[in-house]
Amino acid sequence: MRRRTLLGTVGAAIPVTVAGCTGSGDDSADQPTNGDDAGSEPGDDVDESSTGDDTDPGEDLPGEGELTTLESITTVDDRYDPDSHSFSGSGGETTDYFDLRDSITVFIAEHDGQDQFGPLLIDETGLREFRPILEHDPFEGAAAIGTPTDTYYLDIVADGDWSLELAQPESPADAIHQLPVEVHGEGYDVVGPVQITGTATVRGQHEDEGAFGVEILDEEGRGEHGQLVPVFNELGPFDGEEHIEIDAVCWIHVQADSSWTIEIE
Repeated sequence: MRRRTLLGTVGAAIPVTVAGCTGSGDDSADQPTNGDDAGSEPGDDVDESSTGDDTDPGEDLPGEGELTTLESITTVDDRYDPDSHSFSGSGGETTDYFDLRDSITVFIAEHDGQDQFGPLLIDETGLREFRPILEHDPFEGAAAIGTPTDTYYLDIVADGDWSLELAQPESPADAIHQLPVEVHGEGYDVVGPVQITGTATVRGQHEDEGAFGVEILDEEGRGEHGQLVPVFNELGPFDGEEHIEIDAVCWIHVQADSSWTIEIE
């Protein structure tokens, strides 16, 4: 399998072409040693109330220390964004203007036509464009990009009925997974959220022919403070791993033509 280290990057948002740290320390407290004490007598009381472990089990974060499964953002009812933007129509259409902040932006889309489907996000100056989805035939899935703060509109290419939701998730603490994590899926999807701090290993498997692309975006997007790490950009069956480095609450964007598996530790 290929192995290399990829660093999170900071830069202007671009179209998508197409998630903890390795190692864990043992923080257990040293156990006291019972030694002979000349002043001790049999029957002396011993205070056994302290175990040296002050961890409150109720404070564990999701997935901390054990393998858990990430969720698709399509299964989250509110997308962790109460102000998401929803659109629907039939055939080609242009939407009204709307505002987005400096953040990850997730496209959740459905199209029942037999020809090309591609939502194009354009800023009000017309100088910045993003097309995270460009597919033929019926489509159902999710894609993600990072967007800087601006006013935008959508130019939809479609030949059938379609629906589209744009969400900018702000994940609550109790929803954020800790490494290690895994997830299985098919086609386009955005899965997470997961806290990655430092270096992590991402393993990917893709079963059939066609494209397989994976990138990791922090929830802050790709503006001044955002990071994006491209991980895999493959064609056909694939089984490999990459080493990445990023410090963020992350979402994983997968673009594939068939079934896939991602593991991060």
